[in-house]
Amino acid sequence: MSEWTTRDHAGVICKILQDALTAKYNHLVSETNETRRDEIADHLTGLAILTNQWVGYHGGYLIQHPDSYAAVILKLIADGAIQGQCVDAVLDLTATLLNSTQCDLTNESISSLITSVSKGE
Repeated sequence: MSEWTTRDHAGVICKILQDALTAKYNHLVSETNETRRDEIADHLTGLAILTNQWVGYHGGYLIQHPDSYAAVILKLIADGAIQGQCVDAVLDLTATLLNSTQCDLTNESISSLITSVSKGE
C-alpha cells in the first residue's frame, strides 16, 4: 500500500494507525480478564509491527508529523502496562522512528523517547 501512496495523502493512514494503537492500548489497560488482556496485547503487537513497517518505508518518507508518533510511543511505554512481544514491537517502532532519515523529530521528542526507553518505562 505504501508504494502507491504519496506523502501528501499519507496523513490519513498515519492518523488511523496512531488512533488504532492508542485505542487498543486503552482497551488493554482497562481490561481485567487476564486471558482477554493477552489477546488484546497480541493485537497491539500486530498494530505496532504494522506501524513500524509504515514508518520505516523509505526511511520515513511518508511521515509528515513524526512527533505525533513519538507521543503515541511515549504513551505506550509510560506506565509499563505492555509486556513481552508487545514491548519488543514498540521498541522496534521506536528504533525505526529514531533512525528514519526523512523523519524530522524535535529534540524534545528524541530526548523523551531515549530517556523513556533507557529508564525502561
